[in-house]
Amino acid sequence: MADTPALMVLDAILGRGESSRLQHALIQTGIASQAGTLNEQQEDGGCLAPFAILAAGVAVSLWKTRGEEIGRAHV
Repeated sequence: MADTPALMVLDAILGRGESSRLQHALIQTGIASQAGTLNEQQEDGGCLAPFAILAAGVAVSLWKTRGEEIGRAHV
């Protein structure tokens, strides 16, 4: 797939390691206990999917409010 190299870079920036954008936006702020990306590339297509597991005590309503803000600010 022609997009694979670009998706690999995006995957690394968003979800890999302590300096990733999801790490800073979600884990270090206490919103999520885990966050990252799943990058599945196949010969005929694939997907790049961000994920987060909310931290204990964080209301889903906070995620709904903050999720869009975080997405706009960090992507």
